[in-house]
Amino acid sequence: MSDRNTALVACSVLAMSATLAGCGGGAGPDEGFRGAPIPSVEAVEARSGSLPLEERLSGVVRAENQVTIYPEVSAPIEQVLVRSGQAVQRGQVLVRLDDEQLRGQLRQAEANVELAEAAALEADARVQESEAMVSRTRLLAAQQLISDIELETQEARYQAAKASAAQARARVSQAVATADERRSRLEDAVVRAPISGRIGQINAEIGMLVDQSTQLFVMGNLDRLVVEVPLTEAMLAYVGEGMPVRIRSSALGDEPLRAEVTRISPFLSQDSFSTVGEIDVRNDDRRLQPGMFVTVDVLYGASETATLVPTSALWEDPSTGLLGVYTVDGYGQGVALPTSGEAAQLSSDSWPVTFHPVEVRARGRESVGIDGVDEGTWVVTFGQNLFAAGQQEQQARVRPTVWESVIELQSLQRENLLHGFLEKQQLMARRHGAEPPSRDTYLTPGLTPGETPATPEGATGRDRESGVPLAANVAP
Repeated sequence: MSDRNTALVACSVLAMSATLAGCGGGAGPDEGFRGAPIPSVEAVEARSGSLPLEERLSGVVRAENQVTIYPEVSAPIEQVLVRSGQAVQRGQVLVRLDDEQLRGQLRQAEANVELAEAAALEADARVQESEAMVSRTRLLAAQQLISDIELETQEARYQAAKASAAQARARVSQAVATADERRSRLEDAVVRAPISGRIGQINAEIGMLVDQSTQLFVMGNLDRLVVEVPLTEAMLAYVGEGMPVRIRSSALGDEPLRAEVTRISPFLSQDSFSTVGEIDVRNDDRRLQPGMFVTVDVLYGASETATLVPTSALWEDPSTGLLGVYTVDGYGQGVALPTSGEAAQLSSDSWPVTFHPVEVRARGRESVGIDGVDEGTWVVTFGQNLFAAGQQEQQARVRPTVWESVIELQSLQRENLLHGFLEKQQLMARRHGAEPPSRDTYLTPGLTPGETPATPEGATGRDRESGVPLAANVAP
C-alpha cells in the first residue's frame, strides 16, 4: 500500500479505535485505555447534483470479422507456413496437406472422362449408321420391296441409337463434373486465408491428420474489435444504439475506452429472453485482445437533481432494517478541510449525531442520490458501526474529510483497510499492559476478549463470514 493510502487508511479507521477499552473523548493515547468511549467518526459535506444513469455489463472481445478456419479435406499436414500472431493477406497459403491420394483420385477421374468421351463417340457413330439404314428402308418401302413392319423396326432402332448417344453424352458430363470435384478437392489441400488479418490459436503440426472438424486457426482483423454484451428484455427499454459506453479492463489501465453501442440484435433467445449488443472499437494500440473479458458501462441518461453522499455514508440499522445516514448536527461552520495527503484534526468536543432514514433516488459507482437530507449537511462516512443500534440521537467526535479521500478509500478492500491499524492498536495495548484486541473484539463494539460475536438471524449490520460490521466503509 502506498504512503498516501496508508495515511488515508489510518485517518479513516481512527473511528474504529473507540472499540478498544478506554479510548475516550478528549483522552490522550496513554489515557485511552481507561476512559469512557466516545465514538470517533469521519464525515463529509453532502452535495447537490445529478448522477449519470448507467448499466454495468460484462463484455467479451472478439476481432472484427473473426473466423475459425477448418480444412475442407481429410489428410495429413505436410507444411505449416504461418506462425501465431502473423499478419496475412487474403488468399495467402497457411497450410499444405498431403495431396498424393487426392492426385490419384483426380487422375482416375480424368481417365473416366476420356472413357466416357470415347463411348459417346461410339454412340454417335451408331446413330449415324442407324440413320442411314432408316433412309434406305424408306426408299425400299416406297417401292413396296419391303414390308411396313421392317420400316418400323429400322426407325425404332434409330430412335434407340439416339437415346444411347444421349446417355453417353450425359456420362461424359458426369465424368467431367467428378473430375472437377476431384480437382477442387486437390486445391483444398492448400488451406488459404479467407480474409486479411492476424493468425491465432494455431492447432496445426506437420504430420497431424486433420479432417473437416479440426480447427486449424482463428483469425481476424485486430485493428478493429467488437465487444459483445448481453442485454436482457428489460434493458432494451432504456438501452439503445448510439448510447455512449465506457469500457474498462486491466489491459487498458486507469483510463476507460470510450465508444458507443453500435448494433443490437432484434432477436431474443427463447431460452434466456436476452439478446446481444455489439460495440465497435478501434484497437490501434493493440491493448485489447480477442477473448478478453471487459466491464462495459452503458450511459443511458442522468438522474434528477438530488442530495449526493458517498456510498459509504449509507448505513442499514440492524435493529430496524431502515436505510439511512448519520448526520452531524450543527457541524461545518469554520471547519478546516484537509489538503492533499494530510489528515484533518479530530474535533476536541463531541457533536450530536442523528440517524436519518433516507430514500435512494439514484445510485452511482461511488455516490448515491438521496431524499431526506439537505445539501450542506455533514454525514458520517466511516464509523457508523460504533453507534448503538436503534438509538437515534448520539454523540461523536468528528474528523472532517473531503470527497476525494472518501472515494479513494471506498475502493480499498475491507481487509486492507483494517489490517495495519489493528496491528498498531494491538501493539499499543501491549505497551500499556492491556489485553490486545483480537480481530473479533476489534471489529465488534462492546465484545469482551474471548467472547464470540453474535450474528442474529436476519441482521444486516454485520458480515456473516468475516464478522466485519457492514458499515458502508467499503463501497458496495
